[in-house]
This record gives sequence, C-alpha cells and structure tokens, in this order.
Amino acid sequence: MRKSGMKNIQKRGDAFRVQIRRVGLPALTGTFDTLKEAQEYRDRLTITLKRANAKDILKADAITLKYAIEQYIEDKRPAASELSTFNVIGKILDHLRLLHLPLSEFDLRKAKECIKVREKWYKRGISEDKRVAPKTVVHFIGHLSKVLDYTIYEENLTIENPMKNIIKPEVKNERDERITNAEIQQIIDALPRVPAYAKMLPKNRRQYYKTEDLKVMPFIINLALNTGLRRGEIIQLKLNDFQLDAENPYLNIRRTISKTKKPRRITLLKAFLPVCRKFVEDKRKICAPNALAVDINEDIITSIYHHAHILAGFEGLRFHDLRHEATSRLVEAGVPIALAMTFTGHKTLQMIDRYTHLEHGSQADAIEKAGL
Repeated sequence: MRKSGMKNIQKRGDAFRVQIRRVGLPALTGTFDTLKEAQEYRDRLTITLKRANAKDILKADAITLKYAIEQYIEDKRPAASELSTFNVIGKILDHLRLLHLPLSEFDLRKAKECIKVREKWYKRGISEDKRVAPKTVVHFIGHLSKVLDYTIYEENLTIENPMKNIIKPEVKNERDERITNAEIQQIIDALPRVPAYAKMLPKNRRQYYKTEDLKVMPFIINLALNTGLRRGEIIQLKLNDFQLDAENPYLNIRRTISKTKKPRRITLLKAFLPVCRKFVEDKRKICAPNALAVDINEDIITSIYHHAHILAGFEGLRFHDLRHEATSRLVEAGVPIALAMTFTGHKTLQMIDRYTHLEHGSQADAIEKAGL
C-alpha cells in the first residue's frame, strides 16, 4: 500500500520504484536504493515532463547505450587511451545486459550496478581477488557521463544523466614512491632475460619479442626518465626532432605528436646528452633524417618493461612512473612549477600538483639554491 507522500513510488523489497504515467507516452520508471533518491528522481522527472515534448521522450526510448557510445566515438574521435576505457564500458554494459537498453531506462540504480562491476573488473572480466584503483573508477564514471551528456545535448533530449548523481571515490594523486637510478639499472640489466621469461608464461599470456625491440629498450627507458615523455610521444619521434647541434641541445615535440596538441621543446639534460647523442648519431648513419627514432609499438614497450621489472624483483613499477619520476626530479631540483609544465607537457596545475609533495630535505636544498 502506498503511504502518504509516496505518490508514484512503491517499495519493492529493499528498493524503491518510481513509475510516472502520462497520456500518449510509455510509463517512465526508475528503481533506487533509498526513498530520498526515489523522491528526488520523481520530482525532477515531474518538472522535466512539464517542459518536455512527447517526441523527445520517445526519442530517448529509441536510442540505446550502444548507439550513444558508438556515435560519441565516431563524432569525437577520442585518443587511443580513451578508446580502451570505452571498450571496457561496452564490455561491462554487455555483461549486465544493458548495452541495448534505451537511454530513458538507464537510471541511477543501473548506473550504480555498472560502478560495482567496474570496481571488480580486472583485465577481461570480474575478479573477486583484485580491485581496480579509485582513479580507474573515476575515469569510468567520467567517460560514460560524457557520452550521456553529449547524446542528451545533440539529440535535444529532456532526460536526466544518472552518472551526475554518482558519488565518486576519493583519489589520492600524491606520488610518494620514487624510483632510484640503481633500480632503473636493475630493470635495464634484466632486459636480456625477458624473452626466455615471456616464453615460459601460460599460452594465453605467452609473448615473443624482436631482438631490435629489446636492444632499443635501454634508450627508451632513459629517454622517458630524462624527458618525462609519454609512450605515445616517444614512438612518434623522428631523428630530426633531436636538435643536438644547437647551443642548448633540445628535443622538439611537434604538435601532431603531443597529447595536449601543443608543441613544446625539451632541453636535454647534461647527464643524458652523451647517451642521446650516440644513439641518434648511430641511427642517422643508417636511416633518413625524417625516419622514426625508435620503430616499436607502445604496447610492446609496456610489455617488455613489465616483464623486466618483475625479473628485477620489483612489483607495481609501471613504465608511466618514469614520467612521474622525471617530473618529481625537476620539481625537487628547484625548477619552478610553470617551467616544469613546459618541460613535461602537463596541461594544468592540478595535474602537476601531485609532484610537489617531496621530501623535506629536497625542499630545503631547493630553497638554499634559490638563496631564500
């Protein structure tokens, strides 16, 4: 029986179901964990319906989540890193049998179901032993929310985006772990053992690597550590991007290869310059000036580095951590944040802020160098 103040809301077990009917329209429903969420949804929907055109509601009934994702990807052409997130979103929606669900039926309860699965989704399916990082869940929420926002705007719909009401997990961005030069050398020393190790893995994980890929990895690792370059930027560098004859040798990051789509110059550090100069000069003897500096797939870089760091006795040191370490060393040395951003290509102060939480001794040394 409906209680006072519960118009359009019914209690079903532990959940609360909202159902609103309008003449000429299909019933609009939503299921929620709490009465408060159900009441807020009912109130918002009631106001929306007063302004809505019946055609808009019917249109939201015809557009599926699958169509919305595919249309967003086709129109926006997101980067490869984002495509992997959308791939996971599609798999999770398919797992929950929501992929072909109309947008009008995707409510807060179903959105929460997606989040619960994402927290357990590891690699290719659900794992009860592992949980993904909070940052990964936030990315999932953000990307699915962008799809819904885009579709609602483009199709001129009057429905709610339930992802807006999801409480995001707290993400701690501070980088407390550091990588030492000795640890880097241990990983490089382990590279020759990678092929044998990779061949011993289970069939579904077994990999084979080219000799050329293994030979170029020490340079790639040192390049990332001394420049803060991303994998995607490294594999697109050309030999003529290395300006080694300049008064102050630098690396030219073209707009077309920069993740932020903004060109930048990276001054080559003195300690790294001899290694860089030898590699580039040797390569120029056998390649054209506009040839790629390294001919390797970015996933192969990650895979080889992952195996090598395990063989070196480490756990959880990602290749991308080399970029974090490069940035931390710049800040630690007293380089102003704004200047460090031009070096690493970070887009906002919030993105680079995580590297300012360094050791007190390092901060004191930087202050002393600055004469403050």
